[in-house]
Amino acid sequence: MSDLSRGHLSARCWYIVILLLLVFFAQLAFSARRLSLTSDEPPNLGVGYTYLTTGETWHISALGNPPLPFAWMALPVVLGNPHIPLQTLPNWHTLVLPPYFRALFPLLGPVEQLEVAGRVPMMLLGVLLGSLVFRWATDIFGAKGGILALALMVFDPAMVAHTPLATADVAVTLLGFATFFVGWRWVRARWARTSRAPTEDIRWSIGVGLLSGATMATKASGPIWVGLVVGVIAVVEVSRSPRSLPRALGSVLGRGVVILAVAFLFLWGVYGFQLGPLRIGPYLLTVPASHHWESLMRTLGSSSTRLMFLAGETKVGGGWWWYFPFAFLIKNPIPLLLIWTGAIVVSLRQRTLTVLDFLFLLVFPAVYMAVAICGGIDIGYRHLLPIQPFLYVLAAQWVEVSVVWGRQGRRWLTTVARVLWVVLWVWYVVGTVRIFPHYLAYFNELVGGSSNGYRYLVDSNLDWGQGFKTLRKDLDHLDIRPPLRLGHDWYAGPELYGIQYEPIPPFVDDVSTFFSPRFDPPPGTYVLGATLLQCGYGDLEQYEWFRHHTPLAQSGHALFVYRVDPHRPPATWVAQCTQPAPPLDDELISREFHTQPLRRVYFDCTQSWIYPEDGQTSGWYVLHDEVLQIGSPPLRGGWGGVQEDEPFLPAHVDQTHLAYVHHQYDAMAPAFHLYEFRPAMRALGYTSAVRVAPAGMRPREVIAERSVVTAPLSLEGPLVFLGYRVLGVSLEAVTMETWWKVAGTEVAAGLEGLRPLSIMAHVVDGEGHPIAVADGLGVPIEVWQVGDVVVQYHDLSLASGVGGQVYWLQAGVYWLDTLERQEVTGPGSDSGDRILLGEIRLADEPILRTQYRKSRPDG
Repeated sequence: MSDLSRGHLSARCWYIVILLLLVFFAQLAFSARRLSLTSDEPPNLGVGYTYLTTGETWHISALGNPPLPFAWMALPVVLGNPHIPLQTLPNWHTLVLPPYFRALFPLLGPVEQLEVAGRVPMMLLGVLLGSLVFRWATDIFGAKGGILALALMVFDPAMVAHTPLATADVAVTLLGFATFFVGWRWVRARWARTSRAPTEDIRWSIGVGLLSGATMATKASGPIWVGLVVGVIAVVEVSRSPRSLPRALGSVLGRGVVILAVAFLFLWGVYGFQLGPLRIGPYLLTVPASHHWESLMRTLGSSSTRLMFLAGETKVGGGWWWYFPFAFLIKNPIPLLLIWTGAIVVSLRQRTLTVLDFLFLLVFPAVYMAVAICGGIDIGYRHLLPIQPFLYVLAAQWVEVSVVWGRQGRRWLTTVARVLWVVLWVWYVVGTVRIFPHYLAYFNELVGGSSNGYRYLVDSNLDWGQGFKTLRKDLDHLDIRPPLRLGHDWYAGPELYGIQYEPIPPFVDDVSTFFSPRFDPPPGTYVLGATLLQCGYGDLEQYEWFRHHTPLAQSGHALFVYRVDPHRPPATWVAQCTQPAPPLDDELISREFHTQPLRRVYFDCTQSWIYPEDGQTSGWYVLHDEVLQIGSPPLRGGWGGVQEDEPFLPAHVDQTHLAYVHHQYDAMAPAFHLYEFRPAMRALGYTSAVRVAPAGMRPREVIAERSVVTAPLSLEGPLVFLGYRVLGVSLEAVTMETWWKVAGTEVAAGLEGLRPLSIMAHVVDGEGHPIAVADGLGVPIEVWQVGDVVVQYHDLSLASGVGGQVYWLQAGVYWLDTLERQEVTGPGSDSGDRILLGEIRLADEPILRTQYRKSRPDG
């Protein structure tokens, strides 16, 4: 270990340290000027201004955090404008604070001025934190270790992202880290002394107590720091004096009382030594700093009402145990993760740290992570920011490892390590700098980078209201002009940055109104933040449509710009699968589709498909989740014998674009998938070359005597045969589909006189005898219109012992009331009541499985 003083460091070392701190401050300053105010900054400044100018703390209990950091960040604002009549503002001295803050914020000053005045004090704290990281690492590992630790902090995107913001995260990180550093210095000094001076211990105790009190007065998590630093000091003291345990316990108890007493007095002083009522269960007690304890209780209870998102899943309260470990894994640069992992492994195997260093550097990050996991407030990686400085110092031991390897003659390891260091540092620095100024939106390569971060984390991890300046530039670049539809519930809205827009839900101070029509948004340009896109603020699916369409731009990785174009050709219909029931009722269709009126079409998608108007107009298909069986083996054991390896339903669904997913059965509708169809999507082909013959002719005779004709073929009834597709052939079954077009004036005029009919499909032997039959019709004739194309699915199950022979497929249409087949007329003189499609040979193994073309264009 080495003590730090100016004399122990070379001028070159000081130049490097100063340069790194300047680079850090430059990143903070330049990025802060390019970011709009985040969601929390206006109320934070309002809290600090109210506290400094009135000394009041009534508003603290509704905010969730103590006032000390807010007073610090609001100090320049107060110096510039100290005479705002706060008592005249709405909701003064009530716990419903949003109207008060919204009225106060415009009075504090111009937004550009507030961005500087409120953020610079936090930047100074960040520079102080960097200096403290350098100091602690230098005390343990020397100047090179200190420079390494500082450099890691300077280019850490999480630290660069949150330090220039007027929030409490960096303040509590600095004060808590300083508390542990002073505690470490104190314990190390006690170990180095042969005699213990009580007055010196009292001074150290008071110092730790003041820092502990400041930490508690900075954020609700402050008590964690205080409890841990006292606990670590106690463990070290007891382990140091195992033979005089009672004496050691007495000494620990005495110092702990001093620390806690000083910390409490400092905290109470921040609240002006306020006394007030505090309700604990059925009891109403008068306690010191009651507003502070009310704030803590409100914070602890907020996890049950917070809306949280993680990797496609949304919860209200509860959270996930793996939220913070996952966030730690994807929000930190991969080189930094590798350095930290290696440092921990080295410290355990090489024992480069003393027990004292190990306890003070690792106990807090481990316990704090555990508390965060159990806390249930999974809204941002910023809550893990306090562990970062400890890990920077821990990583500094790589310097000492290189020295040990060199002394042991393992210089080749040192050379390899240096090469790896160069690679990691280039990766680390370039990966951080290239995202400037959007450090808040940083995600590493494990999830595909920052552009994919919204799929995994939102809220203050990505979308905190900081992107309106970037959005304004992107809108100008894309030449997008009003009207622009945008939704937000932030104190600093886009209008402060020259963006004209029409508000969409959630509205400011009103989240009870939801976006509609959600299945078919009106044409126009929309801007949605990642949090609104994924969580919806009160209605998780109100912006579900946009999640399934490609944005025009992604401003700052957090704001998504969508252009919704009119349907070309126009949308005219909505077709619902009736298995097990149509998901949407008429009222929902009328309310949630912008395009009106829409023709209602119903069909059984397990045995048929329909292309209304020959697929020449746009429309939607709606399928109940039970028929899709999402999440289980798809389409296995469903209605109509649809199997997962038969491409009938998947092939036709694949000609559409998934536009909306309703995930849960609720009052609105059962779980369903909504698919958008446009004419250009239809890519399925079918075979049109067939033969027409009467029922009495054997297949070989038909082939010999009848010529091949090409569909379409007219029938006696309202259908025209278009063609067929063989989907699969095996010893157990033959699956195919037949294509038909609705024709005839009687269908257009009305269905009252239309006779019921069925579409037949047979496998026949050489004599023309059916060995498998699969007749049916899955589209009710009541919904037919001239021009509709009906695709009928046929699952022809075969008996055993049919292999090794040649069979034929045939199709046709017959009247259900008389079972009379309809006459088929083709080109030329051939006519008959059946259509011979082709021959098949049943082998021991499947010989055909149709491969269909996939077409999933973006919206």
